[in-house]
Amino acid sequence: MAKQIKAIKCPHCGSVEKTKLDKDLYHCENCQTDYFLDNDDVNININHKTDDSSKKEFSDYAKNPLYIVGSIVSVLVIASFIISSLFSSSKPPVRTVVVTQPPVTRPTVTPTPVPTPEPKPNKYRVNQYMYYPMVTKNNNILLLSLHYRTYDRSGDTLNGYYFEVKDLSIIDPAKQIVKEQQIKAAGTKQYTSTYEDWDYRQFADGNVYLTLGQNKVFKLDQETFEFTDVTNTIFGNHSEFSSGFATINLAPWGYEDSLYLMTNNGKEYYYYPLADQVYDAFGTEIRTKFSQLDKARNESDEIYTRTSYIFAKDSAKDVTRLIKVVYDTKNISDKDKFGFSFPGKDGAPYKINFQWQEGPVHETKDLTPDRSYFNPGVVYTDKDTLIIRTKLNAAPNAVYNLQSLDPNTGEVKWTFRGDEKLNFTLLATMDTHKLYQHNVLVPYEKGYFLLLGYDKYLFLNKNGEKIRESQ
Repeated sequence: MAKQIKAIKCPHCGSVEKTKLDKDLYHCENCQTDYFLDNDDVNININHKTDDSSKKEFSDYAKNPLYIVGSIVSVLVIASFIISSLFSSSKPPVRTVVVTQPPVTRPTVTPTPVPTPEPKPNKYRVNQYMYYPMVTKNNNILLLSLHYRTYDRSGDTLNGYYFEVKDLSIIDPAKQIVKEQQIKAAGTKQYTSTYEDWDYRQFADGNVYLTLGQNKVFKLDQETFEFTDVTNTIFGNHSEFSSGFATINLAPWGYEDSLYLMTNNGKEYYYYPLADQVYDAFGTEIRTKFSQLDKARNESDEIYTRTSYIFAKDSAKDVTRLIKVVYDTKNISDKDKFGFSFPGKDGAPYKINFQWQEGPVHETKDLTPDRSYFNPGVVYTDKDTLIIRTKLNAAPNAVYNLQSLDPNTGEVKWTFRGDEKLNFTLLATMDTHKLYQHNVLVPYEKGYFLLLGYDKYLFLNKNGEKIRESQ
């Protein structure tokens, strides 16, 4: 037969990828089959080679009884799992596993105590105050104060009037308080009226008597600094006071160590607690008493020579001059006013008004005739000392200076210049009749102490140099 041209494909997989091994013998590259062609009818003989090693290995295992049993068990397990999965719930089963462990012994730990924070200090404001500096026997400066406190947190238990004593020789302000007493008998009300506010006077026994609110009397012992309510004990058992008191006040000046009282039935009396004597305010006894005092004073041979320094106005030149006046008086308290005038350097009269009782003027002297002063004032005098305050110049905002002058010649010994912080506008001579005051100068062994206001003071040495000031 004539040969026909056909594509030679692997009879096993149909691939045309082949390798000719011999005449009409090919090897399939795809399935590794060897095949050949017949010349006559193009019969294809297939010789397909396989790897019999795995079959042989399997056949050996298959003959092993253990392998057979294991295969059966595996099939049963897999079948059981498949069946249970088909019929079980979609949620996996919840398994509770209880694990029991032996108790663990831990060391005992004591907690560290948390420190309690310190309470914030209960600060207070001083709304009203009166101060009095005094020099002790050891030449220390004590500052006595009577003031009203309003605390930040207290309700009505801490607010009120307080008596306090500070030792200013101690530098640290926190340690200066040597006595502090709340005056509970004064209550918590703050008195601002002139008629109800504190009034005070030192009596002949050396103690200071104070009135408050026109219904309370207190006594301050200046030796022990005991502040005591004596309202219920000072008046004794006088029948005149049986109806009780409407008002209680210190008597006016001139009535000495007495209280002026009005009882609830409208009667008015002067009471002298040191003598325990009662006088009708409008009766003849009190007038007789004062007439006798005046007569005794006038008949007394005791004459007191006083030296005063007064700033007087030169009416011709409108200039202020410093005048030294030496005079006699029988009344050491100098309560009555007396005025006079005398010719100055150029003949113009100086107008002078100051306090004394009566007696001749021995000397008048213009202590600094060639000097002008601007709003001056006498701060302190004694037989060896004269301290004044005066503005630096005539400017309205000029600060004040302190100056020490020779009391006989007027020569300037020293000058302490003030500033905005230490301005001596109100500095004046301390009134020895008053217990509490501020803006005063007090001499002591080392120099001078200036009380300028609430918790504000200054120490100067004898040369007018600042030693220290309040912090």
